[in-house]
Amino acid sequence: MLTVNANWSVQLRETKTLAFIWLLKPAKLFALSIPWFGAVIAVAAAGYILQGWRLAVTCLLMMLFVATSGLWMQAQLTSYLLVASVIPALLIGIP
Repeated sequence: MLTVNANWSVQLRETKTLAFIWLLKPAKLFALSIPWFGAVIAVAAAGYILQGWRLAVTCLLMMLFVATSGLWMQAQLTSYLLVASVIPALLIGIP
């Protein structure tokens, strides 16, 4: 492991910087720019399409609870971190 850090440190640092600037930062800004009412409607519509009106109402009420309790930004950051960590894990683990 020491040889990887010694031999590839410049390339790894550049890759990390490019991934942060071009992927992670814009994804975070996009996640934080989604208005709560649009996300609530989208999740309720997805619930209706997938299962019907009961799931749509359940999703609507749960999302409304998060939005009205003042935890919307924290929920968006959590969702962003979840997506930002699961996608690379799947890309590494599936092949």
